[in-house]
Amino acid sequence: MKKFLMAISKVGLAIGILAMFGCSKGFTVKDSLTAVEAGDPIDRTVNLGSISESDGLIYYTVDRKLYQRKYDWTERTLVSDKPVASFQIVGEWIYYLDSADGGSLYKMRNDGSENSLISDDSIGAFAVSGDTIFYSTMLSLDELNATKKDLNEGKSSDKITEKMVTIDDLYRIGTDGTGKVKLVSDGTAPQVFGDWVYYHNAAGNLFHMKADGTEQSKIAEQALVLHESGDYLYYTYSEPINDKGEEKIFLYRMKLDGAEASEVWAMDRVVYYTFDDGYFYYGLGKDKGGLYRMNLDGTNSKKMNEVGIYSLDGVAGDWMYTTEYEGPTFRVKLDGTIGVKLD
Repeated sequence: MKKFLMAISKVGLAIGILAMFGCSKGFTVKDSLTAVEAGDPIDRTVNLGSISESDGLIYYTVDRKLYQRKYDWTERTLVSDKPVASFQIVGEWIYYLDSADGGSLYKMRNDGSENSLISDDSIGAFAVSGDTIFYSTMLSLDELNATKKDLNEGKSSDKITEKMVTIDDLYRIGTDGTGKVKLVSDGTAPQVFGDWVYYHNAAGNLFHMKADGTEQSKIAEQALVLHESGDYLYYTYSEPINDKGEEKIFLYRMKLDGAEASEVWAMDRVVYYTFDDGYFYYGLGKDKGGLYRMNLDGTNSKKMNEVGIYSLDGVAGDWMYTTEYEGPTFRVKLDGTIGVKLD
């Protein structure tokens, strides 16, 4: 964001002042929060990939280093200078992918101690459930180049599709690195709900299976994003409607075992969306900014703020995370009044 250091006109000066104090984003950026502003920490762990909230602390990555702050945004602490790509907090452990080590999976204590390797596979996504980890691998650079060459030459390949070029296999392994078992070929993005492991194939279709790899079955075609609420899992299907990034979103729900799948509602012109704690959050292309929230059954839609959002990284309780285009990430109050910068 440009700061106007010299302003010839009053308009230019006003813009410069707004940019300096962060108001041009639609919210005021603060260095720290009062107890009232911070509010109470959420009573659950939320993992958003490169951001997590757990036990009243916020963990996040900047420049491939992992930091921790208190809920009022004080006491910035370097947890690890390991090149963390994405991570999940489960209990007292942080599980993460090392971007400098080809996506190998490691774990460390929440304070950064006891760092150890779990798997040296090149991993794209993983999910931790108890003392078990489910993870999907990516093609190595040599494999990727070779299979791309096959596609360009019109040859078939069981490793690659035009839809998604990096999916390989889905494995199960213990959190101590033992007991590695291959469960599925062509599977990625594992998520665990109840006794079932859900995953996607290269075509974007949604499958589930038991933890031992048995009872594999396709649930839906071109399905995205799973969210558990009550006795149901919610997932989406999207259709592009124009070249502006707007989509028509269909929300479906089903029992945890995949039974009783049905459409809940459909919505036009959605540009970004996410789930949190039984709510659906979204933005619409007809607006210049802002975030809406509604119940999963489609009732009680409410506009929460007018913040200009380029990328919605997730919602955790009363806060949302949003990243500017080629810029920093902010943690912003859902009412759009204040925010803090992840630095």
